[in-house]
Amino acid sequence: MNNLLSSKTNAWLILIISLFATGLLWYNIKSDLTEAHQIQFEQRVERIKTAIINRMQTYQQVLQSGVGLFNAVTEVSRDAWHRYAISLQLDEQYPGLPEFGFSLNLHPEELLAHIAKMRTEGFPDYTVHPNGKRDEYTAIIVMEPMSDSNLPAFGYDMFSQPDRRIAMGRARDTDQPAMSSKIVLVQDVAHGKIQSGFLMYLPVYRYGQPNNTIAERRDALLGYVYGAFRVNELMRGIFGQHPLDIDYEIYDGDGLITENLMYDNDDIEHLLDEESSPFVKTLPLDIAGHRWTLQFTSLPSFVNAIRNDTPEIVLVAGILLSVLLFLMVRGNARLLNSQGRLHESIRQLNYLKDTLKQQVADRTETLRQEIQERKQAQSVALENEDRFKAIFNNPVIGILVIDEVGRFLEGNIKLLEMFGYSREEFTHLTNLDITHPDDIAISHERMQRLVAGLIDSYHLEKRYVRKDGSVFWGDLYATPRRDCEGQFIDLTAIILDITKRKRAEEALRQSEEQFDLAMQGSNDGLWDWNLKTNEVYFSPRWKSMLGFAEDEIRHHVDEFKRLTHPDDLVAVCEKLAAYLEKRTLNYEATLRMQHKDGHWVWILARGMALWHEHSKPYRMVGTHTDLTALKQAEESLRRSEERFNLAMQGANDGLWDWDVKTNQIYYSPRLKQIFGLTEEKAPGVEAFSRVLHPDDVEYVWKTIYAYLEKKIPSYETTFRIPQKNGHDNWVLSRAIAVWNAQ
Repeated sequence: MNNLLSSKTNAWLILIISLFATGLLWYNIKSDLTEAHQIQFEQRVERIKTAIINRMQTYQQVLQSGVGLFNAVTEVSRDAWHRYAISLQLDEQYPGLPEFGFSLNLHPEELLAHIAKMRTEGFPDYTVHPNGKRDEYTAIIVMEPMSDSNLPAFGYDMFSQPDRRIAMGRARDTDQPAMSSKIVLVQDVAHGKIQSGFLMYLPVYRYGQPNNTIAERRDALLGYVYGAFRVNELMRGIFGQHPLDIDYEIYDGDGLITENLMYDNDDIEHLLDEESSPFVKTLPLDIAGHRWTLQFTSLPSFVNAIRNDTPEIVLVAGILLSVLLFLMVRGNARLLNSQGRLHESIRQLNYLKDTLKQQVADRTETLRQEIQERKQAQSVALENEDRFKAIFNNPVIGILVIDEVGRFLEGNIKLLEMFGYSREEFTHLTNLDITHPDDIAISHERMQRLVAGLIDSYHLEKRYVRKDGSVFWGDLYATPRRDCEGQFIDLTAIILDITKRKRAEEALRQSEEQFDLAMQGSNDGLWDWNLKTNEVYFSPRWKSMLGFAEDEIRHHVDEFKRLTHPDDLVAVCEKLAAYLEKRTLNYEATLRMQHKDGHWVWILARGMALWHEHSKPYRMVGTHTDLTALKQAEESLRRSEERFNLAMQGANDGLWDWDVKTNQIYYSPRLKQIFGLTEEKAPGVEAFSRVLHPDDVEYVWKTIYAYLEKKIPSYETTFRIPQKNGHDNWVLSRAIAVWNAQ
């Protein structure tokens, strides 16, 4: 009886232990699968996030290429921008970018001139809108496509709208891409199509101006290359029309605020439905200095795809096995009277359960690791592939891959366009075949050093030869790819066409040579003043004019002040200030400067300033002309005139000077006294006729004209001057004419 009771107790004990072990095994398998599914969900989330980041980086490269176009040429016309946009294939390659353009930065004093200029270019109704007075303006002057749907944005001042202004200011001050907050595009407002969008900006600075600090960047700002985006079209361009099994929502800024919702791929807001979805994740996404918040929620299709019935199978099988063991122990109690056999059976059963549990756990962990590694490998491969495609298909620069002997392995479309060859023709060429003969030696030498591992990369400006024989300048940057042992595999090179820049540099060089020759011929000294640093370039002639050698004068404005006569310095500085403040139209001053040996040299200084568009001078260039000889001649002439005047006063004679061309006559004080003229102002020819005796007027004028017509060799005549007392004074008049070359 005791054995029977003991057997019954053992049966119930086996049932309880079996059910407990089954439940524990079910829980562990369920937990492991849930963790594996969570990892799979997070990998899918990461792929979506990475796809968005990669696409936005690609768009940033598009904007950067637009900035590069402005840096490569002095001015980008609407036609050039249109041709450039066509080469980008915006509709096919960059969906979700309905507008790609340039916005010009304007100061208030430039606004009216800008509007007038645009109207003369074929836009009679053009204006900067919205209207109103502002401290700073921008105007969209170039955009693609220039379609009817985008025309409402033409001339729009994006800086007038706060959300856009914040992003534009950030781009301007940081020289980095800047994305705006959630907005509605102005063309969508005009057409009544309200949908979420945003803008991205990159600043364009004036070529050659410093832009290292915020102040310098604001001073050098020319405008902004920008892209306008519609979020719905952007996301369809990234993920296509196929529905995803994970819903994702994009919110502007931090947090999940309904008003800030920009995009929902299934049009169902899941903010209040998290508990019904087994997998939910919220994470921030920073793009171009602005934050989005992304909410990911698993959809039923995702749950169904990862469904695994292993836990339920283990649970049912465990329960059945437990019940079966319970019945077997109770039904065969007489066969299990031996305590040792019962314990052995239980031990074996526990061993089997532990083994099964361990096998399931090991398999689950192996499965989880395999899934994670596969997803990571896929994610990295997709990321690298997207990045390589984005870089390789860059529409601005040519990219080629060559082997160690220079044979072409691959090249992008821009490279083929740059050289005029087809892809098939390129495969039969080497890098030396397209290199100008004068640059082959240095190209070969750099290539050999790179292959040998003596250098890690090289940069070279060289000339290339197109298929049609024309030559262009290229900026080449080459870097190798090596295997794990450091052996050379191939070389990737980037080529940028810099022909326009080289032509500009050559034109500048020739211009400078011509200017130098002109300055040498004029014998004038040249000065070039940097108004920001007060550094001044003084030419050798400028220094030798004052008796100094090349190394005896510092290149600073203080040297000019030091050598200027103290009595002239204040007046010269006042003239400079008046010109730089635009109170006078030009700068010209006569001053004295001290020669090295101590005497004073008379100088005529002239100069012109270069101004930023907002009327701030940054450079002034001018000349110094040695007037010492002229001043000495003027002084000699002055002394000669003094002696002549003294002689005339001593002789008691009157002097007259008649300008036949203007018919004006100068009368000396003594002559006025002789003629009895009292006018304070200079009398004319009529005064001479008026003082003559009436009987002498005709005779005197006939004599004058006979002399002027060279009918008589000299002019000398006598005439009478009636006096108030009724008497006549006789006057002897002599004159010499000065004839021109004709």
